[in-house]
Amino acid sequence: MPSRYVAYPRRVRPSALAPLAVLALAGCSLIGIDVTPEPAPSAASSEPAAPEATATPEETTDTSTSVSGVYDGEAVTSRHGAFQAEITVEDGVITDIAWLQDGESDHHSQRINDQAIPMLEEAILEAQSVDVGYISGASYTSEAVEDAVYSAMQVAGLA
Repeated sequence: MPSRYVAYPRRVRPSALAPLAVLALAGCSLIGIDVTPEPAPSAASSEPAAPEATATPEETTDTSTSVSGVYDGEAVTSRHGAFQAEITVEDGVITDIAWLQDGESDHHSQRINDQAIPMLEEAILEAQSVDVGYISGASYTSEAVEDAVYSAMQVAGLA
């Protein structure tokens, strides 16, 4: 008697193919095959493109170096409370981050914030950017701290 079980081919999710694509591209680069796409030629001109101009120090007008002062950002709310940053800027460089609001006062939130905030401050001051990543175990705090500092950077004209 024939079996009533019918085996259907298993569907392959597109996300399952992503690692294979990465490995294929890595393999191409290992054996010397260039996989970067070439830019499409411009339809407006058939002449070769002129080399890019480089600015000399006399031509450069950097307005960020003239920014100095203390700037307060907007308050940002997260699962672990509200965060509001105050940044000190000297000649376009963030030199200090102070907290007007630094999260909830309950024990759990404060323990997370007390550990994550100094690490994030140090990384932001070193990078002069809020794109420093998250602290493991403090993802809500990390996002709120980055958003609060970014808000202050916008007020200062640095973002």
